[in-house]
Amino acid sequence: MKLIEIEELFLEKSFSKALDTGIAIVENPCSVEHYVKALEWIGDIFNARGEKTNAFHFYGEALEYLDRETNQSRVRALTKKIAEVTSLKKIKKKTVFKKNRIGVLLPLTGYYHLAGHRVLDTIQLAVNQFNDAQSGMAFQLSVKDTASDPAAAVKAVKKFEKEKVSCIIGPMITVRSAAIESNNLGIPMMIMSQKPDVTKAGQFILRNYMTPAMQIRTGTSYFLDQYGFTRFAILYPNEKYGMVFKAAFIDVISQYDAELATMVSYEPSQTDFSDQIKKLITGYQTLDENGEYVDLEEDEVKKRNKIYRAKIDFDVLFIPDTPGMINMIAPQLKYHGIDVQLMGTNLWNSQKLLLAKEYVQTAIFPDGFYLDSESKRVKDFISSYFKATDNFPEYSEAIAYDTAMIIMNTLSSPTVSSRKDVVKYLQSNTFNKTITCPTSFGPQGEPVKPLELFQVIGDEIKLIGSCDD
Repeated sequence: MKLIEIEELFLEKSFSKALDTGIAIVENPCSVEHYVKALEWIGDIFNARGEKTNAFHFYGEALEYLDRETNQSRVRALTKKIAEVTSLKKIKKKTVFKKNRIGVLLPLTGYYHLAGHRVLDTIQLAVNQFNDAQSGMAFQLSVKDTASDPAAAVKAVKKFEKEKVSCIIGPMITVRSAAIESNNLGIPMMIMSQKPDVTKAGQFILRNYMTPAMQIRTGTSYFLDQYGFTRFAILYPNEKYGMVFKAAFIDVISQYDAELATMVSYEPSQTDFSDQIKKLITGYQTLDENGEYVDLEEDEVKKRNKIYRAKIDFDVLFIPDTPGMINMIAPQLKYHGIDVQLMGTNLWNSQKLLLAKEYVQTAIFPDGFYLDSESKRVKDFISSYFKATDNFPEYSEAIAYDTAMIIMNTLSSPTVSSRKDVVKYLQSNTFNKTITCPTSFGPQGEPVKPLELFQVIGDEIKLIGSCDD
């Protein structure tokens, strides 16, 4: 009923009341559908009030949650709305900028402040090392706090423009509104976030971070190349992370000579996955007198002996969720007779996954950074980071170090004399001396880089594919 109330208030141009109602739904939604629709209405309200940046943010959030396969018309409508609010502002052509001044936009207060400070420490480490290693231009940082607030992020970008920074590193969390403002002002921005479609904000926006699509390509390519497996399925949580990976999975599989056989969702609060697992099963098989598996007839299922297996129409099952959830799901797959190759995301790169090692043998998953790498460059980075912080770096710190070094190398080039040149240089070169993997940037600003690949073997998680090879 509250959605109807929003519509009525919107038509009456009672935007403040409509906004309050929409926010109430977002804070306590009764379903994903209500949540998505409320986000879209909030975007419409901001759009009607002329607040295009906020409208862009909420339209983008709604699009992330929308099932792109079953809601194609709504996806097109939302995409059109996003295009409309992003095209209203012309990019201001700024030619004057301070080449040695880099803006850094991170969550330094609020819920994500610990992650923000770790990344800031890493960027400062990179700047100190770069400045110490060369006698030319010394780089300076202008650091601002997003506080995980879109409005604060936009204000920070406007301040960066007044300071004439050459480019911006970040943000990590509050991305969309900052990206559109940075693009409108013509400031190159290197985002460190996996949020979908953020580089579509415009030509000045790039990303250096591991995306869902990159992870899925790494795993899919492995199974296609090593085993010739072409049939894939996905079992995913019905929440933001799962839906983002589902959308990326559909898109990536369509780019290969492969088939997406089955898609099944579950609720994040579940502990019993019997109903979902049964949807993956097309029948049962048992051993005949020759030791070969043969199909059981339907009327034989209830009488099947203990030597049987489930019949499925896929070779690989992708489950984008945490090790804790995998520890519950994998044994239940085995209980129901499903014996299949498992594929996960970088969340699986945890010793917690080995609590269910008996059920996840040969499972594979990617990650962007390998702490035990034999690379001297990586070892030196880990050593210097530990010396500076008394902590070991994780992926976010490694990618922040790479991003800072890539930016400083770009700005040090004599061919870079404008902000447009920054983007052109980034998209024209491959950066090989990195802590993660060699990195380049495509025409849409997305990173082009391999990932490390890991597999559960016995009692260990082992690296089976490295960009150092």
